[in-house]
Amino acid sequence: MRIFLHHGILVAAAMLGTTAAEAGSLSVGNFKAEESCRFYVTEWEREIAVATGSSSASSAVVANPYGAAGARRSSSQASSAYLREWGTELNEICSQNFPRIRSTMASALASSGSFNPGDGTFTVNGFLTDIGYESTSYGSASVAEANGYILASVTYQVKNAKGNVVYGGSFTKRFNTDTAVETSRSTFQSSQSGRTVFSQLQEQIGFAVARQVLFHFEPLRVTANDGRSIALNYGPPIIPMGAAVLVSGERSIEPRRLTVISATPGRAIAQSRAFANLSDVPVGSEVFFAEPEDEYSETSTIPSVPLP
Repeated sequence: MRIFLHHGILVAAAMLGTTAAEAGSLSVGNFKAEESCRFYVTEWEREIAVATGSSSASSAVVANPYGAAGARRSSSQASSAYLREWGTELNEICSQNFPRIRSTMASALASSGSFNPGDGTFTVNGFLTDIGYESTSYGSASVAEANGYILASVTYQVKNAKGNVVYGGSFTKRFNTDTAVETSRSTFQSSQSGRTVFSQLQEQIGFAVARQVLFHFEPLRVTANDGRSIALNYGPPIIPMGAAVLVSGERSIEPRRLTVISATPGRAIAQSRAFANLSDVPVGSEVFFAEPEDEYSETSTIPSVPLP
């Protein structure tokens, strides 16, 4: 593995063989906004104003003795308090072409160890296509909860030395910014500043792009299986603790959702929280990684069985 600088940031180049001609390299290029930075700041301010405004309006008519209105109002106030700060931070990182996304991608690619994209030189470029704000609320006779989220849509392309696109994709990241929960006996509220929010959001985007690119060239696979747990060919930060993965066995076409319970450099261990037997999962078979936004991450881990 060779590490060098490209456009001022770290780049990972996987090496096999003894000469540069035999080496395949994968570097991080540009990551820009598809529109002008001011366009996204304006859209962001408009969306968060609408979301927090509707949240406040609904709280006036959905109040109950356990604080549903208060939870909505707290979440709305927390979001509004950071409106200007978030707009400033968004404009700054956009103008700098999202430095944390690029550095996170480069570090994540470098962490893959002996990974090799094959012959040739490849560059990963990305674009922020959309960013917005979403608020949700829930109220019942005993509890009320309200949440605020940033949604960021991204596209990326992997190009070869000739500039031809050899792979690409798109996804949307959903990141929690503030939470308010109220019951008859307790109240909980959490919010983050704009700088913290955008730093973490950039990191999550960088890791997601790196995962998809790495798994394209060298898929996530089962490297060992003892019947209760499986080992994977990637470790942190590509595969973090608590992540959800899906595997298929030879006795069933329905994939099983597993949870990563331990992770060391270049290796992660996953098992079923429902203690499903994994002995029919072949070593070498491909594994699907579920991002936190994927529905698979929320799927029940309890397998269905026929009733007598």
